Amino acid sequence: MASLSSRRLVPGVPLSGVLTVAPLRSASARAIRVELVLLEHVLHGPRLTDDPARNPAYEDKYAETVVASLPLAEHVRLEASRPLRFGFTVPVPPRLPAPTMRMPKFTLSWMLRGVVDRQLRRDPCVAIELYAVTTPQ
Repeated sequence: MASLSSRRLVPGVPLSGVLTVAPLRSASARAIRVELVLLEHVLHGPRLTDDPARNPAYEDKYAETVVASLPLAEHVRLEASRPLRFGFTVPVPPRLPAPTMRMPKFTLSWMLRGVVDRQLRRDPCVAIELYAVTTPQ
């Protein structure tokens, strides 16, 4: 992300910025997009029973929810050492599902992720962490 209007995520206030894609090799991409993502991490405690199928020990739970996705380009040819810049404005829902929270047993965090969607390849991405509030201040 070359620039971002704010790292503070406020309900109903869109985020704008510029995503720069600077490929090291020439390649093609199906799409380039920006996503607003809610990440959840919950620590799992010790076993309550001896049956591991019913209660796996110390298995953390991770969840990732894409709250908003904005396509920036489709069918892109990327040339080595030739950066592409995409301006964007991601709409933020008027009501966020959760604020940023860090507790001993769970964490809720937000990020803005830029993704280069490549067919039959791992999708390279870049992410920046955001601080979300659920009430405007």
